[in-house]
Amino acid sequence: RTLNMMNSWQMELDNTQKRELENFCELHPTDAAALDIVDGDVLMVSSTVGEITIKAKLSEKVAIGKVVIQHGWGSRVFSPHDPSEEPEQYGVNRNILVDNTVMDPFSGTPNLNTTRVKVEKLKAA
Repeated sequence: RTLNMMNSWQMELDNTQKRELENFCELHPTDAAALDIVDGDVLMVSSTVGEITIKAKLSEKVAIGKVVIQHGWGSRVFSPHDPSEEPEQYGVNRNILVDNTVMDPFSGTPNLNTTRVKVEKLKAA
């Protein structure tokens, strides 16, 4: 999590101070080097049910072999003042990668935290 964003609702508040206007695919530098990825490269992250395009961010806080993509991003925010305006969108909705047909037996929700994904570099920074 980042300090400036708790969930998608905060993206809709005019007075929220936004330090970042997008989320990233965070990965360990060792994994990034193996895939020839540097900070800011555009990635295709795909699963068995979907794919997203998102920028890379290298972090030693992420375990080798894992990626972290923050949730709560990617909602389309409509203007309350002018409904004819196109909605704004901040970041990418990582839930597109989650299979919603497999449910956790205790909570009855999809398993949001352990989705197997493939990471490919699309464009250099």
